[in-house]
Amino acid sequence: MAAALSCPSCGTAAEIGARFCTVCGNPISAPTCASCGQQLERNANFCISCGAPVLAGSKWPDATALDSVVAALEMALCQTDPRRALQASTHCLNKQPSPAQAAIASAILMSCHARLGNFREARSHLISARGFYADHLTLPEQQRARFLRDGCFIDDLQAVGNRDLQENPWLYFVLGHSYGPLLYEADAMGERLNAALRGWAEFVSDNRERMFGALAYLYFSNGKYAEAAKYLERVLLIARRYHAVAPVRIELIWPRVILGDCYWVSDRKEMAAERWRSAAAVELCVSMDPNIDDWERFAIPWIEKAKSRLTEHNIPVPAPEVSRKASEQLRKAIEHIFEAEQFEGGGVDLEELSAMVRQAGKRYTAAIERAASALELVERLDPFTWAKSPHEGISYWYTYENAKGAVLQKRAIAHLADDKLALAVAALKEAMSVWPVLSLYALLAGLLASCGLIADARTTYQICLERAEEFGSADSVDRHEILLGIREGLNLLPG
Repeated sequence: MAAALSCPSCGTAAEIGARFCTVCGNPISAPTCASCGQQLERNANFCISCGAPVLAGSKWPDATALDSVVAALEMALCQTDPRRALQASTHCLNKQPSPAQAAIASAILMSCHARLGNFREARSHLISARGFYADHLTLPEQQRARFLRDGCFIDDLQAVGNRDLQENPWLYFVLGHSYGPLLYEADAMGERLNAALRGWAEFVSDNRERMFGALAYLYFSNGKYAEAAKYLERVLLIARRYHAVAPVRIELIWPRVILGDCYWVSDRKEMAAERWRSAAAVELCVSMDPNIDDWERFAIPWIEKAKSRLTEHNIPVPAPEVSRKASEQLRKAIEHIFEAEQFEGGGVDLEELSAMVRQAGKRYTAAIERAASALELVERLDPFTWAKSPHEGISYWYTYENAKGAVLQKRAIAHLADDKLALAVAALKEAMSVWPVLSLYALLAGLLASCGLIADARTTYQICLERAEEFGSADSVDRHEILLGIREGLNLLPG
């Protein structure tokens, strides 16, 4: 995937292939790697495609520990030659890193050696990663020994929470939780050894949400706020898997708070306020369902952080009674969306669904417009509010964003039933800008192809394949089946 470009003079995002900035008019030169020719990220120290250092040979030793661990993690996520990431991780450890940086570098070394089939080296770096993490947490000796042996804090959360989960979730989810890398004895044989190597080798790629979070925080701590924001937005897209069933989760809240910090220092004040407000608004879910468990309680300090940011920067928020009124309107909107869905009758394909909607006629479109009217009131009162499902016995949660995405999706279906392809495409594009979902992206690509917009269809299909994990996290249908359809649709495009 081509690297993102920005104008070196003013920082404005630029299209791939652009020769001049559309804002300041200065020429845009896209630096490339001298080793493999791939375009480079702005201010990169390493090529994330081949791992070669970008700095001139005489300047290579000036790369910091933080520069090196960031490059190593990006290369590991791109699954480049593991020897490249190994080189950058080793350079990090040789540059007096912080315990947190050293912990991440050692985890990457573990994965690299496992990919190369080096069992003993992988195990050694796993133990080192846990040791550095224990140093970061300043664990007492008994707890340190237990962590080095077992590798997770499931029954020790309260003891380490202030330094670990609550303050450093980005690192906790890499090394401290139950899906951290498993430990096998050095004399393990046969299938047990192979299972260890497979788990360690695939640890980075199997935990992309957590690794994106770690990478984002490393960029954030280095003052590279635009890069941090890019990865934090990806983390939030993936974390939508928790959205409907458990909004009071630290995975959904801490990235929003740090994103707000990134946007504020980058002078994107409105976006900062939106991220902090969306994090603080989860407090309404706590008040509406106070029986939260121990895990959910770890999110509360981050809700408080968001509230303090809003207060510190004098950002106005609606009164609690206004947010509750907005929540009632959001619930009504959901009721109308469900009302429209009854006419869809579980259509198994687009043609059958269109026929059912066509038969329902104004009863379908009227339900959609009632939902849209309720959402307009939500937007005026508090667009960050939450509401529970109106169905008895179902504890799903909804926000303005995913409700609006659903309304736009149904408008697109209504347009398809009337054979208005252009309007259906426009509605789906707007839905994707509000609440991107993989299955709807695939539908959009198919409609673009039907309209003869082959280049746009191909680009949309490719976006689906590149960002399936992020966009697919909000889907209720099987991602594997969607991807099969996407690949088939891409192969059927002419040219």
